[in-house]
Order: sequence, then structure tokens, then C-alpha cells
Amino acid sequence: MNTKAPVGLIIFAGINTVLLGILPALLFLSIKLFLPAHFLEEVLQTLQAKESFLPAMDIRQFTVFLYIQAFMAVIFIVSGLGLFTRKEWARRFTIYYAFFMLIMVLAGIISAGKVMVQMWFNIVYPGALIFYFTNPKVGESFK
Repeated sequence: MNTKAPVGLIIFAGINTVLLGILPALLFLSIKLFLPAHFLEEVLQTLQAKESFLPAMDIRQFTVFLYIQAFMAVIFIVSGLGLFTRKEWARRFTIYYAFFMLIMVLAGIISAGKVMVQMWFNIVYPGALIFYFTNPKVGESFK
């Protein structure tokens, strides 16, 4: 293994760990665990009123959505830490998960019949992950 990690690896590992992992996990869990139920309903109504990415759902479905998002954040934390330590399983997982994210976004576009602004990050970021982590030079830094 090379002693110096590529800059892109540090950037993507940081994005996965902090921006897509720790911060969302804290946000989603704090919304669910520390806010009163009536406020949770107000959050749901506000998000749906602004034509956000949330489809029509009731408070129970929104609660499940929050737990799923928190679980996904934990996945990003684990994969980001694996990338920081240059574990091959983390590189492969990141590539496979990025493909999964792209497929899910494309399914969302097909079902919604349009591309929403929020989807652009969910298209560009996985594409960048796939492009970067399939690069043979980057793959060498994991050996």
C-alpha cells in the first residue's frame, strides 16, 4: 500500500463520513427522537408543501423514512471510515453502492416523470464515485 493517500480519496472519504454520514444521522435521529410528535407532523407538512422530493405520506411512513435515512447514514459512515483506512472492501462497496444509488435515482425519475433539482446531486455524486474508484491508479492505493 502506498503511504500517501490520494487527495480524491481523502475528499470522498470525508464527504461519505461527515456530510453523508455523521451529519444526516444526527439530523434524522434528533428529529425523530427529540422533537415532539406534533412538530414532526409540521415538518412533514412543510416538506410536502414545498413540492420537495417527498411523496405523499403519513406520519408513520415519514417515521420509517427517517429511520431508513439514518440507517443509510450509518452505511456512509462505515464506508467512509473504510475508505480512510484504504480497505478494499470499502472501495468495492462504494462502487456497488454508487451503482445502486444511480439505479434508484433513475427509477425515481421514471416514476415521477421528471427530474427534480434534488436528484442532480444523486446523479452526479455516484457517477463521480464510480469514475474515481474504478480508476486503476486509485485501486492500487488500496493494495
